[in-house]
Amino acid sequence: MLKHSGGSNPFNPLLEVMSIMAKPHYKSIPQLTDRQVAYIWSKVKFNETSGCDEWIGMKRPKGYGYMQIKRRKFVASRVVYFLLYGVDPGELNVLHRCDNPPCVTKEHLFLGTTQDNSDDMVAKGRSAKGERSGHYTHPERTARGVRHGRSTKPERTARGDRSPAKKHPESYIGELCGSAKLTETEVLDIRARYTGKWGEQTALAKEFGVTPRAIVCIVRRITWTHI
Repeated sequence: MLKHSGGSNPFNPLLEVMSIMAKPHYKSIPQLTDRQVAYIWSKVKFNETSGCDEWIGMKRPKGYGYMQIKRRKFVASRVVYFLLYGVDPGELNVLHRCDNPPCVTKEHLFLGTTQDNSDDMVAKGRSAKGERSGHYTHPERTARGVRHGRSTKPERTARGDRSPAKKHPESYIGELCGSAKLTETEVLDIRARYTGKWGEQTALAKEFGVTPRAIVCIVRRITWTHI
């Protein structure tokens, strides 16, 4: 339980939690002893098949190595990168040029953001798309029908008076509506130009990229009634 540490300022649990969350989410590499460094290198072996120096210690299910230092778990490639370059990766990720998860070869490791990691994955064709997507490989895990959240937790679905359109109607008027295809200026232009001639609805619809029905609703003030 969080307790007041003293002083004149009253204790605010929310601020305390926010201050904890604001701290870096990554774990800094601690100072290593010679014995720990020797142990780390003893877990690195060259693999002739892959051509990489690989971590042979503890591994995650997908092959990425990890180790424990002072009862805390660290990704092996991050620690080895620190030993090789003398730089703590910090908030950056340690990426692989070889796409070999257990690899800790110096020339194969480089730093990048999470977006860099995603871009690298897509560029190398490793993203789960199409038949490789989880919806295809594990369809039983996809929540559909009675297993969908709207069926299992209907009270969490914002409907009726709880819907955003009811609670914040000002955000769904005219150009503020996320699905709006026209501006107020374009709507006024349509009303000013419409004369009721045959084919005019279709012509205006093509010009403004909407349906003929949308033109009818605008002219008859069924929609965009606020202007």
